Amino acid sequence: MSTSQELIRNTIAQVAIAINQKDWRSLETLFTSDAASTYPAPIGEHTSFRSFQKSLEGILKDISTQHSLTTQFINVDDSAMVTTYVTTVAAGAGGGATHTSSGVYKDELIMVEFDGQERWLLVKRIASTFP
Repeated sequence: MSTSQELIRNTIAQVAIAINQKDWRSLETLFTSDAASTYPAPIGEHTSFRSFQKSLEGILKDISTQHSLTTQFINVDDSAMVTTYVTTVAAGAGGGATHTSSGVYKDELIMVEFDGQERWLLVKRIASTFP
């Protein structure tokens, strides 16, 4: 049986993988519908998952990404507060220019039961870049 921390870590990893693969259907299963997110421009601030998803779809249309998640701290209580360091490489279509950025995700997740199993969903993400 997986611990809550392992399940939380997996949820955050699945978000990165779903974005990299542009798997919007899978991404939707990892957030609450009213999840709030704040990212640096051009993604910006969103008060629902649907708004966040539409923004990502438009921005990443011709861009490939690879998210690498590293140092992480998980504090579990009634909800989970998670800090994760991230490095993202973005590449334009057809071998276009690449851009690398490093930053941190500050996530809040809640536990839900699905088919009798514990699952963790993101309700809030604040993403920032390192200077």
